[in-house]
Amino acid sequence: MIKVALFKFYIGHVVTVIYVVTVSASNGLLRGFTDVIVYVTDVNDNPPTFSQSQSTISVIENAPADVIMTFTAHDDDVGHNALVTYALIG
Repeated sequence: MIKVALFKFYIGHVVTVIYVVTVSASNGLLRGFTDVIVYVTDVNDNPPTFSQSQSTISVIENAPADVIMTFTAHDDDVGHNALVTYALIG
């Protein structure tokens, strides 16, 4: 038999979910059980938000190497799920 209890905690904007799973087994004579506790501290459920929703720039072919544009992004997740990576492809 497996029995599951679910608890949710909100700390700021981060949801911590705790599953308590009770597992029991029996061979007819003996019976044993244990609780397994699973903590889910973050889910990658928030998309990054950018400082600008769209930008268009033009650069001449022989322009010197320089910073031509900057922008920022923020992700409300925590830890590894909050990392935002940029790539310029073209």
